[in-house]
Amino acid sequence: MDNKETINGLEIFRNKVKIYFNLNALRSTPEEKSKAREYLTRNTQKIKVYLEKSKTPIELTGRTAPAAGSFPFRYNLIDDMFNNEGTPNAPNPNHIVDALNKAIGTYESGELSTKLIDDSNLKTNNKKETTILTEENLKNLSLPQVCQLLSIGAWFWVAAGIVFIFSLGVKLSPYITLLFDTK
Repeated sequence: MDNKETINGLEIFRNKVKIYFNLNALRSTPEEKSKAREYLTRNTQKIKVYLEKSKTPIELTGRTAPAAGSFPFRYNLIDDMFNNEGTPNAPNPNHIVDALNKAIGTYESGELSTKLIDDSNLKTNNKKETTILTEENLKNLSLPQVCQLLSIGAWFWVAAGIVFIFSLGVKLSPYITLLFDTK
């Protein structure tokens, strides 16, 4: 595939993003939005490959609200564009358009030669593997893996706290009944 086809694919995808998220001057009709979403969903993987080849970053990090623990999270502009729509945690549609514009600019400038890119780097291995957690492995964990580990750890401490409270409750039960005795 030459750069013209890639640029055309990126431009069409960008225009559909603008239609779906109402980033044009005119409001999109529900039918236009439905068709745009269908197109976006069907072409997500192809566009991700184009963006990856152009070395355009599409992974963003953020932090949750302080009330939610202010933990860091990571999201992919393309994979997560429909997640949490209308909430503060949703990917900003303008960031999606910016990423697509960066990739189009890279392909237009000729800075990227499709012959220099090894497509084997883009293939994924879907085999599930069990690994022992070492310091080196911890450094390379993705956000979902970190969240899974944190939730397991959090549930452990919740369970330990409940056991501790019940153990205190048994010892303190005569005093608790005295506190609430209204006679």
